[in-house]
Amino acid sequence: MGAKSEEAYEKEKTRLVSYCGIPSREEQYLVYGTDGFYYPLLSAAGQYRGILYALTDEEERRIMYVNISFCNFYCEIAYEDIIPADVLPVGFDAHKDNPSRRKFEVTDDMESAFSGGGPKLLPQDSSNP
Repeated sequence: MGAKSEEAYEKEKTRLVSYCGIPSREEQYLVYGTDGFYYPLLSAAGQYRGILYALTDEEERRIMYVNISFCNFYCEIAYEDIIPADVLPVGFDAHKDNPSRRKFEVTDDMESAFSGGGPKLLPQDSSNP
């Protein structure tokens, strides 16, 4: 790696940690069965509607940026086809039938949709009609 590339890597790494760094509670980004990350986490934002994060591979001197969006407790794209497995969080599962999604049932409540409230998310065990 040339001196210019090394300088750019260090500058971007410092920017991410200084200005965009993760809050003190890194575990809030461990969603959808995630246990952690394969690479050191430099920055993260989001939670159950999506997650945006930056990882660093110190050995290769590179930074990887990932943005995954969720809707109704799952990701609609085949994210494994786009994002390498070692860049996804460890244990990440945002497929349509993931355990987080199975905890909820989306109901088609037209009155709520027309009133601007959108669909209601109810626990599966709920006895509400």
